[in-house]
Amino acid sequence: MSQSVSQCLPPLGLLSEIDVEIRDRLTECGRFETLEKGGYLIRQGEHHHSLSVIVSGTMIVSCHAHGDYLELAKLGPGHTVGEMSLLDPQKASADVRADSSTVHVWTIDGEDFEAFINSDPQAGYALMKMLAKEMCRRLRQNSDHMLHQVDELRTHFLDIDY
Repeated sequence: MSQSVSQCLPPLGLLSEIDVEIRDRLTECGRFETLEKGGYLIRQGEHHHSLSVIVSGTMIVSCHAHGDYLELAKLGPGHTVGEMSLLDPQKASADVRADSSTVHVWTIDGEDFEAFINSDPQAGYALMKMLAKEMCRRLRQNSDHMLHQVDELRTHFLDIDY
């Protein structure tokens, strides 16, 4: 992972709803990084306490469970990773690695995130609201996915003759 030259945080994903002045201040609190294909931003089971926004490129979110490798999502510009660990500092629940030849991300550590929120509660509220919306969107998406799996399972058992 390497540092890149200074730039401004673009209005991508949840940051598109945040005022340009807030994004400029956030830019200063975090750092831009570049990952090459296959490079890990987050490793499952390791402590992680940062939020990252994908600026360009694609990343794969995957996990290892019961001896299997499960690809959970492919994410691109504007997607965020690390929200759970940022808000609830636990070990990472999944791997996040670069899928395209080069991936640019902006990352803010938990301590810097808290300092930003404390320095400007109004801006902090706006940012937390955007993070909450994103997490709710993902919860709904996961719930829909689980319900679809249950429906498929029921259909399978309805077809069984006893």
